[in-house]
Amino acid sequence: MKYKLLFLVLLVAITTQLLSWGGLGHEIITRLAIDGLPDEMSFIKENSKYLCDHSVDADKRKNDDLTEEHKHYIDIDYYKEFNVGEMIIDKAALIEIYGQEIVDDMGILPWNTIEVLNNLTIAMRQNNKDDILFYAVDIAHYVGDAHQPQHLILNYNGKLTDQRGIHGRYEIDLINSNLEELQANISPIELTYVKEPLQLVFDYCTQSNSFAGLIELADFHALKYSGDEYNEKYFHIFWFRTKYMTFHQFSNAVEDLASLYYTAWINAGKPKIK
Repeated sequence: MKYKLLFLVLLVAITTQLLSWGGLGHEIITRLAIDGLPDEMSFIKENSKYLCDHSVDADKRKNDDLTEEHKHYIDIDYYKEFNVGEMIIDKAALIEIYGQEIVDDMGILPWNTIEVLNNLTIAMRQNNKDDILFYAVDIAHYVGDAHQPQHLILNYNGKLTDQRGIHGRYEIDLINSNLEELQANISPIELTYVKEPLQLVFDYCTQSNSFAGLIELADFHALKYSGDEYNEKYFHIFWFRTKYMTFHQFSNAVEDLASLYYTAWINAGKPKIK
């Protein structure tokens, strides 16, 4: 039994490296965000299935592109400025203090998201359908990653608290087992134009980081009351302790993604893409 459990934990850990939010989570976020766009953005809406099907493409690139991994996270609590409530969001200023290597190693998710947003805007302005689809897929993935609290902490996958596998237990096992309840509790979005996209990205990254401790405590609690086994009782308790936060994060991810799509389209001049 112990060997079987170890195998499952290792399998989850490997899978997690490939599919954050369990793949299905990314699809849900992408689909609901597109559903919330205005009819004028018909090109995006008509390609909803394609965008959802490819919402994990960025994860699949990690094996071939060594720079890809750092685009999916930021260990924001590494920075002393963040820990005293004064986070530096300008990348160049942060590099001046910590150096390029440290900033890259701690993850570049926020700045990469803005780069993709800018590329999506250019693609829309140029009516380049292939590039629109490519960047629309990527920004959907990165926005989804940023709303998964485990992507915003130094204690990734419980490596500092002896909770190995927590990443996969939460975003794959737990999410996939409760999809119906999750989707039923995602709030309707309020579509907005984002004047300062980088600030928005750092705002939702900060919020995600604040929920990471809740997941860790819920994992400890569930394991304690399940007899130290990752069994049905464990996952029932784990979900009970984290589901409302999860509803909140998915709802925010949908709204933030839709608003960034909308912002790119507005900044591109509201093009009619055929």
